Amino acid sequence: MSDNCFAPLVAHLADYTWQYLSDSENQLRWKTLVGGPEATTKGMSFGICELPPGARLPPHHHAEDEVYYVVEGNGEVLLDDKIVPVTSGSVLFVPGNLVHGARNDSEATLTLVWMFAVDRWSDVAYHGAERDL
Repeated sequence: MSDNCFAPLVAHLADYTWQYLSDSENQLRWKTLVGGPEATTKGMSFGICELPPGARLPPHHHAEDEVYYVVEGNGEVLLDDKIVPVTSGSVLFVPGNLVHGARNDSEATLTLVWMFAVDRWSDVAYHGAERDL
């Protein structure tokens, strides 16, 4: 990929398509806003994730560090062997290879922003963890 594909970006959330987990019981959905097919970058991948009431992001890990910012809602996040409550305004740093996941145990949608320091989100290799949340 040549450097000329890295250009300033101005877009709107509505310009992107929602993606869904293959688990039909789990209506978690996300959009890759930066570092996806629509917006190639250098060293940054950024997106938004929505967990409706009862949904969960299954426990997993990956080599890359990750940051979450809770935009709205309430829920719980698994960080290794601890479950921590999160609310609108919560910020989490997840070190690489740490098992983590999230669940929405409230009656409103839990919306979080995620970010990786990688060129493309597809560069992140997700690995499931044998834990429940």
